[in-house]
Amino acid sequence: MVYCIDPPRPEEDIADYKYRYDAKYFKDSGQKVTYIYTERVTPQEAALIKDALKITDERLLWLYSGFTDFDFSTMEYDIDDFINDQDGIVVNVYDEEKHKKRFVFINDKYIDVYLDDNGWVYESEVISHGYLIRRDYYAGGRYYSEFFTQKSRKQVMYMRRFYNRDTSQVYDEISLSGSAKYLFSEKIVESAAQLEEIFYDSLNLSANDTIILDCCHKHLTYFTKNSKGAALMLSKNTNVFDIFND
Repeated sequence: MVYCIDPPRPEEDIADYKYRYDAKYFKDSGQKVTYIYTERVTPQEAALIKDALKITDERLLWLYSGFTDFDFSTMEYDIDDFINDQDGIVVNVYDEEKHKKRFVFINDKYIDVYLDDNGWVYESEVISHGYLIRRDYYAGGRYYSEFFTQKSRKQVMYMRRFYNRDTSQVYDEISLSGSAKYLFSEKIVESAAQLEEIFYDSLNLSANDTIILDCCHKHLTYFTKNSKGAALMLSKNTNVFDIFND
């Protein structure tokens, strides 16, 4: 397996992006590939990445959702799916804009739902008594939520929650004065750096694997020490596909 860690996004450097990370080149070289981003990828960004890299059945994921069974293999989650997943009684529905609907519930609550050009739901905001209390993100289903509270007259996010496709909760990210902890059912992870290392450990790297990352990547030291025989390639200094085709 080839793991591409934080390949450039389409808007960063198109020539290098397509040449070094195009899924077709890996297929033609007989390589299976997984694309992993350590910074958040939205469904809209995932669609652009998949189009730019000609990704079809290759995995593309955000590291933080890598502990769940979600990736960006499908974006198909429409308004009917959204309605079926709601608790409570909808009393009114308004078309606010072309890509936005408002569902009004009893008890002074409403949900604004945002759709892409294909009609797939990618985000919703839950408003209760005039305050944002939750923001949900979707990619073929709800894959994570952000929870908010009122502090010093501002809406402050205090928790993220990540889900599996069956809606079961996988873990929570608790924000604590500029840092975060990660609460799983079986353990507490004390930092983002530790969470990322746990994810990389879960890849079970071997001599049959290849990691491609930037020569200045923040996790270069980790992979140098913990590659377990996997080949390590630095994307800015290596013609990746010439090596695969040797």
